[in-house]
Amino acid sequence: MVNTISILGCGWLGFPLALHLLTKGYTIKGSTTSTDKLQVLKENGIIPYHIVLNPVEAAPGDFYHSDLLIINIPPSSATKSGTTHMEQMKGVASEIRRHGIKKVIFISSTSVYANVNTEVTEADVYLADDHILLHVENLLKNIDQCTVTILRCAGLMGYNRVPGKYFKGKKALDTGEIPVNYIHRDDVVAIIARVIEEEPGDSPFNVVAPLHPKRKDVYIRNAKDFEFEAPTFVIGKPTPFKIVNGDKLSQRLDYHFKYPNPMEFYAT
Repeated sequence: MVNTISILGCGWLGFPLALHLLTKGYTIKGSTTSTDKLQVLKENGIIPYHIVLNPVEAAPGDFYHSDLLIINIPPSSATKSGTTHMEQMKGVASEIRRHGIKKVIFISSTSVYANVNTEVTEADVYLADDHILLHVENLLKNIDQCTVTILRCAGLMGYNRVPGKYFKGKKALDTGEIPVNYIHRDDVVAIIARVIEEEPGDSPFNVVAPLHPKRKDVYIRNAKDFEFEAPTFVIGKPTPFKIVNGDKLSQRLDYHFKYPNPMEFYAT
């Protein structure tokens, strides 16, 4: 039975996840790299810890004394193809072993799959890039004492993350025809809670909204909804893409998405 959960990384996803899990009666420990945020965590009922992995730092106090560890530390753009993130995760793996943690949820990414111009599922490991997150997944799966559930999340959107805003006013984009792979933050939070409760096993799982509209349609809809200048698109040379299939998880959990269509992520 899970009573105490440690969340390594209480940022844009981890903080609302912690708040949601508190409502379900769990004791939540949360880490942040910012000393300024420690008080915010405490005020919201989260036991706060300041943890900076540079690249390895033993956690202070009893952060790893928990029934479940959720690892939510994505590699930065500076370390994605380097060794720093791997060294950080090796340090975390050592802490998992040292403290005898039995259950781990690792937030990975669908970016591990190469753009192969077709649909990909969890079984398509041969289509995966040589991505740092794949190495981290394997590192964690090789910890004998614990069960590791890997959630490969698509592009995290919702709230202040509006995909079209990153390209407002841009001209002649050639990626308008490719399908998007997005997931709303509220769905990720709800899915993680269900995974904790139901322990579906047999990971990894792709966590992605079931509909994949064209990128240009999403951006133009965002521009209309938020009243910014829409980007323009051209039909250029074919742009590599992938369509990430998330049926395995939704069927295993019988999960019904709050936001199945990225076109409607911001509908009021």
